[in-house]
Amino acid sequence: MNRKNNNEFPIHVDILWTGGFDSTFRICQLSLQPVEIQPYYILDHRRKSYKNELSAISRIIKYLQKKDTTKCKILSLVVVRDDEISLNKEVSDSFNRIYGEYVIGRQYDYLARFAHQYNLNLELGWELSLNGSNIGSVFNKYGVFKTVKECVQDVVVEYIEPDFIKCSEDFLKVFGRFRFGLPLYNMTKLEASDEYIRLGFKNVIKMTWFCSHPIMGRPCGLCNPCETVIKSNMGYRLPITSKVLYSAFKANSLGKIVNNRLKVIYNTRFRHSRLSSRAFSRKIQ
Repeated sequence: MNRKNNNEFPIHVDILWTGGFDSTFRICQLSLQPVEIQPYYILDHRRKSYKNELSAISRIIKYLQKKDTTKCKILSLVVVRDDEISLNKEVSDSFNRIYGEYVIGRQYDYLARFAHQYNLNLELGWELSLNGSNIGSVFNKYGVFKTVKECVQDVVVEYIEPDFIKCSEDFLKVFGRFRFGLPLYNMTKLEASDEYIRLGFKNVIKMTWFCSHPIMGRPCGLCNPCETVIKSNMGYRLPITSKVLYSAFKANSLGKIVNNRLKVIYNTRFRHSRLSSRAFSRKIQ
């Protein structure tokens, strides 16, 4: 992808936008500066919530376009199906070696292949809560990061990225093309929520989407993202029905057994059915 220098928007940011709390925070933060934002959405054919996520992105874009503090240029969302991303044996082999030690999300394999395929330095929206997870353990063991401050004219964009001299080879194959925006990377969800409000984006919080398996268009209260929201003391984002389901199936031993059994049945019979429509896919030019 060749880009021409743009004096009006001197810094270009490629960012993965899921419509969720973290990536949307970064979009909002960047919107306060004259930067050019190219958002990407990877449509996971197994993910039940893709319509909710795309709807959230559409609503937020419209909101930002009307907001008088917006100085950025948001380019048209590029949507690519995960099964259209090219194979990359080196990346996948590195991912599998890491996965053999720490069970991390399979999405990091195809996201890494996507970034390599299109030669992107792709920003991911992450915050401090990952430090207690398997992916956090991978970062702590194999990743060494450096802070980068990109300054052009009066525009400043800060992020961290892997240090190519100090990180392991496998780590760089999988995570080497990812960047993580600051200050989000060093925040908890509650801190990010406060920053949303301080920056004037309180209304955007409720527009974001997080649930992986919505029930009748509402958060399920059972998936990992719903659990993360509740454990981050942000349960107010879930309706009462979702909280009841969480209490019944995630907050007690018997409920967890039933929930895990139902999850096995769902994954076996339903999750791996593929989306047939190509209407949501748009090739990168």
